[in-house]
Amino acid sequence: MLHLNIDTLIKNLEKRLSEHRFKHTLSVRDTALEIAKSLEEAGLHLLHSEKAVLNAAYLKKIEIAALLHDYAKEIDNNEQIHLAKFYGLDVYPADLEKPNLLHSRNGAILAEEELDIHDTVILTAIKEHTFAGVNMTLASKIIFIADMIEPRRDAKDTDPDLEHIRKLVFKEHDLDKALKYGMQVKIEETIKAGRMIHPLAVTAWNSLASKSER
Repeated sequence: MLHLNIDTLIKNLEKRLSEHRFKHTLSVRDTALEIAKSLEEAGLHLLHSEKAVLNAAYLKKIEIAALLHDYAKEIDNNEQIHLAKFYGLDVYPADLEKPNLLHSRNGAILAEEELDIHDTVILTAIKEHTFAGVNMTLASKIIFIADMIEPRRDAKDTDPDLEHIRKLVFKEHDLDKALKYGMQVKIEETIKAGRMIHPLAVTAWNSLASKSER
């Protein structure tokens, strides 16, 4: 994995993605590294199972996952479904309702197939950036949150929900609270839109909720 050249990857992404998606991708990368730096400065990288992981190698994994989190985002709906079925992924009714929801799971597979990336931390972070997951790694938490709060998300006005997540991350240094709040926001938006709540989102939410109740 560490043989992957970041500059080359960015140049390839600029060709692959629309200008809007490319700028979002770079912003997510910058935000993810900012989150990691904030945690490191607070000394929280020494806690629990994440002990001493924020070294250069792990930061590169975070950077690569951030750059590739939307690798499959702009694939059209029919191809999203085709790819998912071709690779044997579970395709849920919520995916058929909104096929773009498959982009994170398809993206992880394409990153492995097309870019020869086999690192599970990177691939899982790509896969989990839409619905979160169960027993998430530090990288997965950072990518999920960075995707939500990167500055370009505030297109016109400051979003109070995003500002609250930023506060939880950068002032309170509590990724788990930020993650849970972010999931709550996403689920509420899905309900307001009248769409089905994805089973993977339900599983992730129940996992987060059960941990916070302990």
